[in-house]
Amino acid sequence: MKRFLPLLILLAGCGSPAFELRENDHIVLVGNGLADRMQHDGWLEAYIQLAHPELGLVIRNQGFTGDRVDARPRSNGYPTAGDYLSLSEADVLFAMFGYNESFDGDPDGFAEALGDWVDSTRTRS
Repeated sequence: MKRFLPLLILLAGCGSPAFELRENDHIVLVGNGLADRMQHDGWLEAYIQLAHPELGLVIRNQGFTGDRVDARPRSNGYPTAGDYLSLSEADVLFAMFGYNESFDGDPDGFAEALGDWVDSTRTRS
């Protein structure tokens, strides 16, 4: 089962009592422009590694500008979003979706798509 951590809780320095990183966890960042731009600086990864040096964490960034929670355009032959998470052996996901979807003017549709994605991702092995 995948575990989700709201990024704002992490950045604020206050943890959720139900969430903790475990030894050898694989953390994957997914999302659109924000996650994509975070690949240019390693501050988040450094912050996490410095806070938990004993855990041996692995961190991957799979953010791509233009991605949406329900559509991830890729070239032919590129693994699906779910397959890419499996290849990364994702245990913990930081999901950064919503900005692109905010221009649709359909918050209920986004909420439904996000809920569907969370449900399907959590059950993925």
